[in-house]
Amino acid sequence: MPVSDWTPGLADVGAILRARTKDVVGNELGTFTVDTRPTDVEVSALISQGVADVAMATGSELPASVWNDAKSVAAFATALRVELSYFPEQINTGRSPYQQLKQLYDDMLKRLLTAVESSGGEVPASGAPMRPVYNFPVPPRHPLLRGAYYP
Repeated sequence: MPVSDWTPGLADVGAILRARTKDVVGNELGTFTVDTRPTDVEVSALISQGVADVAMATGSELPASVWNDAKSVAAFATALRVELSYFPEQINTGRSPYQQLKQLYDDMLKRLLTAVESSGGEVPASGAPMRPVYNFPVPPRHPLLRGAYYP
């Protein structure tokens, strides 16, 4: 089961952040488009990150019974990223719904983790080590160095 089965769409995130879906003349569109800030392309990138946030907590192989819940949690994770990325100056002044969205996200994620466990899915252990990623760049060749790595 790929994460695409529970990936939210632009309208799902727009439903949470309706006030952020205004076009240049102030009309609420209900979704993100080329005329909103952020644009549809920018929010699509944040959706991928929001899905990755949820998959990191739950694992990417979710039972079909929790796909709708996972989709909702990923939409909230994306909404949080929109607020942090595009309206950070409003968060501490109380002009952003970030704190309320964060509380809802935390509560929904807890319920999702419980639902995954009760449906027989495996949730990664908190603090479990992540798989290592190896990326050792080869330094540029220096004229004075010779040896196994520098012929």
